[in-house]
Amino acid sequence: MTEILVKADIDKVTKEAGREVTVTIPDILEKETLAEITAIIGEDLAYSKLKSQIKSIFTGHIRNKLEAKDKEGEFTKTIDEIATTDYSTWIPEVRVRTTKVEKASNLLKDLDDEQLKLVLANAGIDLT
Repeated sequence: MTEILVKADIDKVTKEAGREVTVTIPDILEKETLAEITAIIGEDLAYSKLKSQIKSIFTGHIRNKLEAKDKEGEFTKTIDEIATTDYSTWIPEVRVRTTKVEKASNLLKDLDDEQLKLVLANAGIDLT
């Protein structure tokens, strides 16, 4: 059986320490296909949950467009541009998450030699 750690913050403002518990996940979360899940919860509930999640992903996509700003702090899209875009063929995409190492690598590769030396020196790394 697989376990999962669930954490809860008591106070979102003060970040007062919350509680956490490790529990055994239900069998349905061990399933690997939509057919296996549907066999357990039924087609109507599976469809409803999937559609709800897709709607949430889509509204997040639009929210990102609403919030996106350029280097000068100006919004990158106008309300009209967002509202008049044809989303009829939109489908959710697989979100590729980068590790901390990949993020650091991407940031470091854009630095010139002097900047890189400074970063490494601040990290206590001497390449000489």
